[in-house]
Amino acid sequence: MKKYTLENITELKSIAGIDTLYYFCETNKAYPMLFEEINKALFEQNELMEIRGVDIFTTELTININDEPFNYLGKGEGYLWFIDTNALYKIGFKDHESNTNLYDIRVQLLSNGIYAVGIKELIPYIDGLFKNVITGYKPITRADLNSFVQLDLSFIDETMFATRKRDMDIRKKLHSNIMQTIYVGKKPFLLRIYNKKDELENTHKEKLMRLYFKEHGFNYDKPIFNVEFELHRQFLRTYQIDTVDDLLENAVKLFGECIDAIRLIDNSTITQTNRYRASTHPIWAKIKECYALDKFMQSGTLLEKLKRKQYAYEIEDFKKEFKSLAKRAIMYTLPITVDLMTAYYEEMKREIRR
Repeated sequence: MKKYTLENITELKSIAGIDTLYYFCETNKAYPMLFEEINKALFEQNELMEIRGVDIFTTELTININDEPFNYLGKGEGYLWFIDTNALYKIGFKDHESNTNLYDIRVQLLSNGIYAVGIKELIPYIDGLFKNVITGYKPITRADLNSFVQLDLSFIDETMFATRKRDMDIRKKLHSNIMQTIYVGKKPFLLRIYNKKDELENTHKEKLMRLYFKEHGFNYDKPIFNVEFELHRQFLRTYQIDTVDDLLENAVKLFGECIDAIRLIDNSTITQTNRYRASTHPIWAKIKECYALDKFMQSGTLLEKLKRKQYAYEIEDFKKEFKSLAKRAIMYTLPITVDLMTAYYEEMKREIRR
């Protein structure tokens, strides 16, 4: 095992946060009208595409909900799912007369929303957008509390955990014989430790997270691991956490409880009589000590920086944008030809050279 001195543990860089947040919104008597408007808009879009001979199963549908554009994702778990055009969050709408044991609106905050805008700004924005149909009560369904660390944690193995919790099975995922992810426990209370850079490689989130880590003083050329507790409603309720506000008020304390419930231990301190008396690993203690949400909650406005930042534009980026434009051209039966595209291309080249 790699040895860590007190000095380099003290210098350990970490970023505390909430990596995932899912919740419901309780609705009022005005909600059925909104749902009817959504259904009507979807029906009209489908009808329009059928008239034009467009395959409705392969074409993106965009409708306005409360004067905001949303892309339709499809139906799942009884909800009609949409994503906002900036990909900040997903939102599901349910027929209020079906599945009456569930709330009518479900919200899932996405990476762009959490890391580019910030939870503190995004949740009030969503509340404001649907203020006419919601009561303000937001029961939480899942939250992932996490700490990014600028350190290679691949040395961790199954022998390095001590917990008195039941059903704490430990699983490890390897890549080239190196620990990629280690799982401890299972839903509704699960710990994951994994190589964040490997997870981000060649994904749409990589550009955003590079910028986010840079803003928080991380060096992207060095290892970055994520220590993350996945917590579901059943577990959260045992700590009297019912709503989004409850979570935000108690996240730091709850993260500490999770760290204590599943301890990373120093194997050199294990005794033959009782492994549970082994010392907590200094890395674990440091991660707990540094978990604070003030800076994270106030991060805000990275989205504009992300939009302004000039990234390398690659063929895959072009393909994605071109396919989206081609779909719209087909929907509106525009006479797009190869000659027309070539003419546009040459025109743009001339403008850039001026």
